[in-house]
Amino acid sequence: MSVFYSPLPCSKCSAIVNPYCQVDLNSQNNKIWTCKFCSQRNTFPPQYQGISEANLPAELLQEGTTIEYKPPQNLGVTKPIFLFVVDTSCKHESEIAALKRSLLRCLDVIPPDALVGFITYGATVQVYELPFKFMTKTVCFDGAREYTPQDVQQMLQVGIPTANGGATPCPQNKYVVPLSEVEERFVNVIEELQQDPHPYNKKEERLSTCTGSALSIALSLLQWTFPNMGARVVLIEGGPPNIGPGKVVSTSLKEEIRSHHHLKKENTPHLKAALSFYNGLAERAVQQGHAVDIFSASLDQTGLMEMNSLFHFTGGIVVSTESFTDKMFSEALFKYFEKDENGNLKMGFNATIEVILSPEIKVMGAIGHMASLSKMNSPF
Repeated sequence: MSVFYSPLPCSKCSAIVNPYCQVDLNSQNNKIWTCKFCSQRNTFPPQYQGISEANLPAELLQEGTTIEYKPPQNLGVTKPIFLFVVDTSCKHESEIAALKRSLLRCLDVIPPDALVGFITYGATVQVYELPFKFMTKTVCFDGAREYTPQDVQQMLQVGIPTANGGATPCPQNKYVVPLSEVEERFVNVIEELQQDPHPYNKKEERLSTCTGSALSIALSLLQWTFPNMGARVVLIEGGPPNIGPGKVVSTSLKEEIRSHHHLKKENTPHLKAALSFYNGLAERAVQQGHAVDIFSASLDQTGLMEMNSLFHFTGGIVVSTESFTDKMFSEALFKYFEKDENGNLKMGFNATIEVILSPEIKVMGAIGHMASLSKMNSPF
């Protein structure tokens, strides 16, 4: 059963009014309902004062044990936010060409009112200033270095400076902006994408890939612009991180990326540091309500095991294919922006689930891609 208004919570425990609550409809002034969980007596708001035994709201009917609330869309609902983080350290031009086709195809299905940002990385990280119309303008970061959120804030000049030298998060910025305002520039940026130009020895080295730094900078940018607001980092990677924080292998081809037998023998020099780094990024994302989705396109491993917490705890998705030229990659990225019959994206943003129980029952955990709110309900 669906209703088009907001739920009525208990003033003490936040449980929602339901058919099992005791309701006093005989009061002349204010009608009262008693919470079934904590026994708190609550007054119905003015819009409920006309209810009677013959005129009960849906949530008090016996068949109203399960209600889907659909409040008006203008009650604090924000526009979808997507920050693309794209790996350009591809070995072949065909890979870059396929990647560009897939990204351009996505622009046709992203809602025009969505906020978008664009970051590319290889040996360095480039954060694009999309509203700049005259040329491609980026802020470049060293991919081998780990940046704190404060470092990113100062380099990108996001947030509002405070008297003590810090900054207050602020959505006004030049990097994550409405698609409708920068679509032409965004198309040009994608069409101009090229293989990362950083030199390397093809016979002895891998292309430098600083996935960890790129993700950290992306999450820091969102932290200073859209904290506690629904946003999704869309990581598109074509190889394993091999420089900077979070690397899972070195750039030398003599070093094999860890596999099952390496894990069994504990011959994994980068594993502990990588897990610690990506777990830290996941915690930061969860605290800000941001999700991380990963589209991995490589015949080799790309470090998904080390990055597991990023999509597991933030409610993100992961898609693994063999190449950017693989049809599955293009179709998965396109389907990612699929809409329902009402034109709404089939995805969630900054969703929370809170379970209110009577004192005799205790929740021990949950199954699925989520993180704990670390909130304990006080006993009634």
